[in-house]
Amino acid sequence: MNLDANRPAGGVEQTGYEVLWRHSRHLMHAGTEGVHLLLEHLLKDVGALLRADAVRLHLPPALRSHFKADSLDYGKPNPDSCASFSVALYAGAGELQVYTPADEQEGFAGFLKDAAALIDSALLGIEQTGDRDRRRSREQTMLQELHHRTKNNLQTVSSLLDLQGMRSESEQIAAMLSAAAMRVQTIAIVHDTMCQTDDGNRMNLRTFALGLILALRSLFDLDGSEPRIKVDVEEIPLDFDQATPCALILNELLCNAFKHAFPDQRGGRILVGAKRLNNHIDIVVSDDGVGLPSTDSEADVQRGFGFTIIRELAKQIGAELTFKHDHGFECRITFQGSAH
Repeated sequence: MNLDANRPAGGVEQTGYEVLWRHSRHLMHAGTEGVHLLLEHLLKDVGALLRADAVRLHLPPALRSHFKADSLDYGKPNPDSCASFSVALYAGAGELQVYTPADEQEGFAGFLKDAAALIDSALLGIEQTGDRDRRRSREQTMLQELHHRTKNNLQTVSSLLDLQGMRSESEQIAAMLSAAAMRVQTIAIVHDTMCQTDDGNRMNLRTFALGLILALRSLFDLDGSEPRIKVDVEEIPLDFDQATPCALILNELLCNAFKHAFPDQRGGRILVGAKRLNNHIDIVVSDDGVGLPSTDSEADVQRGFGFTIIRELAKQIGAELTFKHDHGFECRITFQGSAH
């Protein structure tokens, strides 16, 4: 509604249009909470302008829960001592009602219709915002439930692989099935971490790392103090496309450290670190164990199945891999983080 166009010259109605123009400018920039306050001011101004005893805005049913009221009032409506002049809101079911002496009503019908249109526009914006919020909340709940069910299904698959490995007479096959079960369990931990977040779309890297280490300690029956594990991981959100490859890389590196870095119950330390620098994420897993076997070259080790998985997963997220093995072993993964 263009309140500048066709304004009456002089008279009370010009003051009325000025009132609407002022409030319409504010309503254009107000958030949902601000609209509530602005509507109260608008009702007060309309009441003062019309010299009304009261102005009442009957709210549409869909918005009563938002305002926690059936109506917004300026003054105290008293139908017994005043005449009532009403204008229906365009959205339906709502009504702008003015309680004023009968001789004050003439000439204000056009102004009240414009006021009703302005209020209707504000209420419609609140209703649409509420619908979007409710729809977003439902989607988030459904996504979290999906993560939860996927986690449960993956844990079942992991348990079946473990059970099959326990029944195998071949140690090599049993070890392969156990490793596969842990990879499935790692993805389950990703889904479990995501279903704990507000939006269900991102994984908190620190929360995941702590959960993975706890699961690996149980898998390798590490209930003692060795090896010592230091976790220096920042609260970094990863979207799903980055979370799963990153999680599986961490699983391969930590499993390698638990299996090979500290033979013969040798003590030592494992470091898991992650930080965000500008828009890049830097993850490091290192240990002060025995390093690469003296009989194997670095090329031989990196041709192994675990390192093949790491390289392929790194390609998926565009990560750069660097290795050090002069004192123990270190792998550093650097990739571009998603936008916050």
